[in-house]
Amino acid sequence: MVEKENFNSDKKLEGYQTVDIREELKKYTKYWYWFVLSIIISLVSVFIYLRYTPKIYRAESKIIIKDSENPSAESAVLSEMGVMPNSGKTNIQNELAIIRSQRIMENVIHNLNLNVDYFAEGQVLDIEIYKESPLIAVFDGINGSPFIYKVKLIDGGLVQIKTENSGEEIFQGKLGDPIDLGFNKVTFYKTDFSNVNDEVLMQFSSINSTARKYGSLLSVSLSQDQGSILDLSIRDRVPEKAKDILNQLVEEYNQDAIRDNKIIADNTSNFINDRLDSINIELDSVEQNIENFKEVNGLINIETESEAMVTSLNEYRERYQDLNVQLELANSLKNSLQNRDGQLLPSNLGVEESGINALISQFNSLILERNKLLSGSSSQNPLVVDLNEQISSLRSNLFESLDRLIKNLNVSVNNVAGRLNEIRDRVASVPAKEREFRGVSRPQNIKEQLYLFLLQKREENSISYGVESIKAKIVDQARATGIVSPNSTAIILGGLLAGILIPFGIIFGMNFFDNKLRSKKDIENLIESIPVLGQIPNVGKEESDLIQKHDRSILAEAFRILTTSMQYVLAGIQNRDKKNTTIYVTSTVKGEGKTFTAFNLALTLCEGDNRVLIVGADLRNPQLQRYEEGAKVLKGVSDFIVSDDKSIKAYINQSKLHPNLSIVTSGSIPPNPSELLRNVKIDNMFKELKGLYDYVIVDTAPAMLVADTFLINRFADLTLYVARAGYT
Repeated sequence: MVEKENFNSDKKLEGYQTVDIREELKKYTKYWYWFVLSIIISLVSVFIYLRYTPKIYRAESKIIIKDSENPSAESAVLSEMGVMPNSGKTNIQNELAIIRSQRIMENVIHNLNLNVDYFAEGQVLDIEIYKESPLIAVFDGINGSPFIYKVKLIDGGLVQIKTENSGEEIFQGKLGDPIDLGFNKVTFYKTDFSNVNDEVLMQFSSINSTARKYGSLLSVSLSQDQGSILDLSIRDRVPEKAKDILNQLVEEYNQDAIRDNKIIADNTSNFINDRLDSINIELDSVEQNIENFKEVNGLINIETESEAMVTSLNEYRERYQDLNVQLELANSLKNSLQNRDGQLLPSNLGVEESGINALISQFNSLILERNKLLSGSSSQNPLVVDLNEQISSLRSNLFESLDRLIKNLNVSVNNVAGRLNEIRDRVASVPAKEREFRGVSRPQNIKEQLYLFLLQKREENSISYGVESIKAKIVDQARATGIVSPNSTAIILGGLLAGILIPFGIIFGMNFFDNKLRSKKDIENLIESIPVLGQIPNVGKEESDLIQKHDRSILAEAFRILTTSMQYVLAGIQNRDKKNTTIYVTSTVKGEGKTFTAFNLALTLCEGDNRVLIVGADLRNPQLQRYEEGAKVLKGVSDFIVSDDKSIKAYINQSKLHPNLSIVTSGSIPPNPSELLRNVKIDNMFKELKGLYDYVIVDTAPAMLVADTFLINRFADLTLYVARAGYT
C-alpha cells in the first residue's frame, strides 16, 4: 500500500534502469529444481540420441594431378623422346569437374557393388555391415527398390527372400541363379562368413541414385591455391567403405584418363595406317615414273653420271692439250733437223716418244764426236768420214721417226677433239635433263619423307599406347579421420546448455511478459518517492477475511503494522485536522482487495477506542455488503445526494462487526455516478462526517477504470493505493 503523491516519469524510468543482480538471480534460483530436472532430462535425451544415432565417419585422401609442371616419370621420359610432348598446363578446374562427375562416381559404385546395402537386424536400429555379409547380391543396378528385403540362407543352397515390413516369403531361389524380385533380377552368392540360417537385410538401389547420394557427400578442393594437389573427403556410416570409395575414385579417374589416351592412340594409329597405305600407293606410282624417265634417257644416276662426264671432259681437255704440245715439239724438232744440218738437236724437250729421244741423244753424241775429230784433223779423216756417214744415216732415221710421230699425233688430236666435242654436247644437255629429272623425282622425295615420318610416328604411338601414364598420383592414401557426426562433445555440451537455457528461457519469458506486481520490491522500483506502508498476506479459502476482536493472526498483525506506518505518514502531513482523518482506499482495477483492506483497516483502527466510519464511495460496483450483513438493502451515499436531506446522519448505520464501527453504504446504483459525485452535497457530507468520527474510511472506485475517485479525492487526508500481488 502506498501513499498517493505526485511523481514524474523520470523516477519511473530510473526504477526500470536500476538492475539488482541479486534480485534478478533470485528470480531464477528459486526455481532451482526446474534447472536440475531440465538438465537431467536433457542429458538423458542426449545419451539416448548418441546411443541410437548412427555414427558418421569421415575419410580423406590427398592426390596430385599430373600436368606440364609436374609430369609423371613415364610422361617425362616419353616427352624427352618426343613421343608425348606436353600440350600445356592441365586446367585444374576441369579435372575437379571430372572427379566430381556423376559418370566417375557411377563407375565407382558399379565396381564396388555399393548399390546394395547390407544390414544386421538390431533391437532398435539396423547395423550396416560391409565386407562381412554372409550373402552378397549382384544386379545391373538400372532400377532399385524402396523396400528392405530379408534374405536368409537355407539348406540345399537356397535363399529365401522376404520383405521386412510384411515378413512374408515372396521369393525363393538357388544361389548363383538370377531371381526376379519384381524390380530387377538379382543373383545371390555365399561369402566366407556364411552359414545355414544366416539372415541379412538388403536394400537395393539404382546405381544412378547411389552415385548421386555419394556425390553429394564427396568433397573435392584444392589443397593450395596455386598448386595441383587436391584434398578428397567423404562421409559414410562405415569407415572402410568411405576409404574404398576414395581409393576407387582415384583409380576410376586414372582409368578414365588411360581410356582417353588409348582412344586417342587408336584413332592416331588408324589414321597413320590409312595414310601409310595411301602414300605407299602414291610412292609406287612416282617410282614407276622415275624408272621410265631413266630408261628413256639412259640414266642410272644422273648426279653420278654428270660428275663422270665432267671428269671425262676435263681429262680429254688435258689430253688434247698434251697432244698439241707433243705435236708442236715434233714439228719443232723436224724444222731444227732440216734447218740446222750438222748441228746439235735440242734434247729433253718433253717429247713422250722414247725412240725419238734415243735417236736425238745418239745423233748429238755422233755430232759431238765428229766435232772433236775435226778439231784435230781434216774432214778427210776416215774416222770423220765414217762418222759423217753414221750421222747422215741417223738423220734419215730421225726424219722418218718424226714424220711418223707427227702423223700419229695429228690422228690422236683429231680423235681427242671429236670425243671432246661429244662430251661437251652431253654435258650441255645435263641441266635440262637434271631439271626434268628433279621434276619427276621431287614427288618421290616428298612421299618418302612423309612415309618415313609416318612410320616414325606410328612407332612412337605404339610406344605411348603401351605405356599407361596415370593422371593422378596418390600423395596420401585414404584414411579414416574419426567420427564427424554426431559430435558427442558438442551434443553433450549442447544438451547441458539446453538443460540450462530451457528453464532459463521459460522463467525469463514468464518474467518478461509478466506485467503484474509480485512483491514490495516491484513497487519500490517503480515509484521510489512513495512509501509502501505495509504488506497484507494472502487469506486462504478456509480462513476469515475479517479481523476478529483480540485477533493475533498474521493478517491482524499485518494491519496493525499498516496502521502504525500510516500514523507516521499522517504525522508528517501539515494543515490537516489532527482529530479527524479521512482515508481513501483505492486501487487500479476491481478485484485487488480495496474493500477487504478498507474493512480490516477500519476494524484495526476501532481497537484503540476510535470512532470509525466506513463509507462506500464506489457507486458503480458496491462491495461493502460482502462483509456487512444486510448492507445491501440500506440506503447510502447515492440516495443521500438525490434526496432533500441536509444531513447524512440518517444514512449512518451501526456495524455488526464492531461496536466502534459505523457504515454508510453506497446506496442504490445510479445511472449517472459521475454527475452525482460532482454534487455540492458531497462536500457537505464529508465535512459533516469529519466532525462525527475519528477516522473516515472511504472505499472508492478503481482509479484506472473510472474517474469517480478523482472527483472526490480533495477530501482525503491520505490515500491508500492497494496493489494485489500477481493481479495488479
